[in-house]
Amino acid sequence: MQPPRLLTIRTPLGDGALTVVKLSATEELGLPYAVEAEVLGIGAIVPPEKLLNQDVTITVTQRGPSPFIRHFHGMVAEFRKLSPGPANRMTYRLVLVPHLWRLGLRRNCRIWQDRTVKEIVTAVLKDHGLPEPSWNMVQAEAIPYCTQFNETDLAFVSRLLEEHGLSYYFKHSAGGHELCVAGAAASFPQGDPPVVVAVHGDASLDTYGQWRRLNRTRGFTTVLDDMDAERSRPSEVLSKTRPTRTYVEEPSMPGAAENYFWPGGMSTRPGLDPAEVSMSDQEARSEEYGAAALDPRHAVGTRVAVTVMHEDGSQKSNQFLITAARHEAVDNSGLVAGAGTLESYRANLALAFTARRWVPPPRHPRPAMPGMHSAKVTGPPGEKIHVDEFGRIKVKFRWDRWGKDDDTSSCWVRVMQSVAGSWGGAWYLPRVGDEVLVAFLDGDPDRPVVVGSVYGKDSPPPFKLPANKTQTGYVTRSYKSDSAADANILRFEDKKGSEEVLLHAQKDLTVEVEHDEERKVGHDQTEVVQNARTVTIKDSDDKLTLEKGNREDTIKMGNDTLSIDMGNRSTTLKMGNDTTELKMGNLSIKCDLGAVTIEAMQSITLKVGQSSIVVDQMGVTVKGMIIQSEAQLLMKLKALMLQDKADALAQIEGGIVMIN
Repeated sequence: MQPPRLLTIRTPLGDGALTVVKLSATEELGLPYAVEAEVLGIGAIVPPEKLLNQDVTITVTQRGPSPFIRHFHGMVAEFRKLSPGPANRMTYRLVLVPHLWRLGLRRNCRIWQDRTVKEIVTAVLKDHGLPEPSWNMVQAEAIPYCTQFNETDLAFVSRLLEEHGLSYYFKHSAGGHELCVAGAAASFPQGDPPVVVAVHGDASLDTYGQWRRLNRTRGFTTVLDDMDAERSRPSEVLSKTRPTRTYVEEPSMPGAAENYFWPGGMSTRPGLDPAEVSMSDQEARSEEYGAAALDPRHAVGTRVAVTVMHEDGSQKSNQFLITAARHEAVDNSGLVAGAGTLESYRANLALAFTARRWVPPPRHPRPAMPGMHSAKVTGPPGEKIHVDEFGRIKVKFRWDRWGKDDDTSSCWVRVMQSVAGSWGGAWYLPRVGDEVLVAFLDGDPDRPVVVGSVYGKDSPPPFKLPANKTQTGYVTRSYKSDSAADANILRFEDKKGSEEVLLHAQKDLTVEVEHDEERKVGHDQTEVVQNARTVTIKDSDDKLTLEKGNREDTIKMGNDTLSIDMGNRSTTLKMGNDTTELKMGNLSIKCDLGAVTIEAMQSITLKVGQSSIVVDQMGVTVKGMIIQSEAQLLMKLKALMLQDKADALAQIEGGIVMIN
């Protein structure tokens, strides 16, 4: 009976349709594996569509007392026809990759909010019809805001895991492969075999060979600074510092091997310690080990206890994690008559101490956000202004195909003002539906800032253009009003000869002046008050000076009342006349307590119809059709000369008439 081949393959073409003659497979923590295989066909040429995107399993069987079997399962991502091989059979080259590799075929822009790394990765895999990974002792807090921008799903998932110090690897079986995620060394499974001896010479089925060690000088301190507008003052920074834990001599100059990063990432990943992840990366790369193996079962992502047999006879045991492997196998057995068995297998392994946390290197940095991005301001249904206590708003980016037009579209986004500070500043708040331009602090997609607003077809400028191109200003529509006429307006007209400043208050206008107010009008001033007008001067004088011209007060209907609670009233007319004309009604002057004095240089005249009283410097003249003088008790007439004259009749009557 012919012994089993070293390399066998199972494909949708059926058993025996293809024969594997060469295999080269690379595995590494945190990367999709790739398996290249040269295979020989039988009979007709194999069409590419028969194998592309199909699952294939290649099995390595290392013969011995107990055969060592290792499966490589994957999807055919590449299929190439080569020149004929042994026995003049058609040769093909296949490249097998994990199903995860398909995530690299889709590029996307998407926002995730308040989801853990588990939930995000699982959701992305589900979009591709892939099952949830096996999470080995992975605990993670929810990420408040996480952006995927112009990244493939594979790059995004890899970046997210790298930021959290998590690695992924694959478990293979004859019928499939499983994606596994782990963090701490203890979360990686024990390998098969779990214990192995390593020597510096050649490898055997039971031992690692060519054991080697690599040491590098790395950074000794990681310092990360960041800022968070919600949790810190502008003058403060969030800082994380992690010194190395390795036993390597530290540089003599302090800070000489310090790794400083800005921004550190603490503001966007509150539950994460990026300094710890960065320092673990430095430490993991400071000391690495390598070995050759003939047993194909040694798989990336497994732990193995290694006892190193040194050339001086000493030995030392430690736990190691297999971080990478390259498998090379050739199997020409049975293809050339009389050639005997032509097969070989060898693996080169990379290992790291499990005593140190192994994290994947940062191969996938966050994308740098280019320029500014257009977005629409969003809020709850029916709300026109949506804001938090820090004056932040919600937006929906044009490229966000997954977000909703509501208050869940983004994180709270700060709004840049022309000036802002603890002393005061300008304040403008975009409203729901406005188009805004968004930049990103330090180019970080998770740190958006609104830097301005723009007009468009749905939101034209408030002044009709180009007819009013000389006008600038501000228009703020009344809250929850759909009418453009309901607005406060400050408008500047710069057209030559028609310059104007318009201030329109839709309801009330309040002006407060703590000290003096001075107003100068170069020409006319007109005030129109539709209702009441009240002026209160609390503690000083009211002075009106009319240097030239006339003053006219007109009350078309109503009363004019002047009330002085205490004090005097004085009117001085230095030159000119003072006329009071009452066209209808009565004129009353009443002095409840005190005297009334009317004084004139020339004369004082009281006149009603043809009757009059004239008081001048010559005397008092009283004229009238009838003049009556009546005293209840006594009337005296006294003069140097007294003359009574009647042209018709003079009559003197009395109870007693005495003439002296």
